[in-house]
Amino acid sequence: MDPSTYRGHFPAGVSVAADPGGGTASIAPPAGSVALMTGSSDVGVEALLGTEIVSLAAGTFVATFADVGLGREQARHRVDKELHRRFGKPRGSDAHSAYRAVVMEIVLIWEQARIVSRANSGVLILLPAGARLLGATDVAAELRTLLRG
Repeated sequence: MDPSTYRGHFPAGVSVAADPGGGTASIAPPAGSVALMTGSSDVGVEALLGTEIVSLAAGTFVATFADVGLGREQARHRVDKELHRRFGKPRGSDAHSAYRAVVMEIVLIWEQARIVSRANSGVLILLPAGARLLGATDVAAELRTLLRG
């Protein structure tokens, strides 16, 4: 992972560095502060934050909307459930906050690509481009194309 991917995503003083082996990122809090993630969720949160966001958004989109029809509503908690399935449930408030931030980033990517929209009630609605995207052979590549406009 390129550490610059998450530049600006953390409070001042928090650094993100690439794993020399090319794996997940390491997240370091400012000196003298409490660690961001504690307990058994360290690996899941680091894996989540180390995953390329558009690929993650594409895979999560398919898992969340595969059985939803055009214009139909889907509860946002389905996104949470998919991330929990892939990366484990977050433990501790900092881990929950990191997961929530990634969920919001995923939903913003979907909205930017015009494949999903949030209703006033907060539910997600599958848009025509999203229905077409579900049939794509390479959802991540197609999502990148939609994002480019």
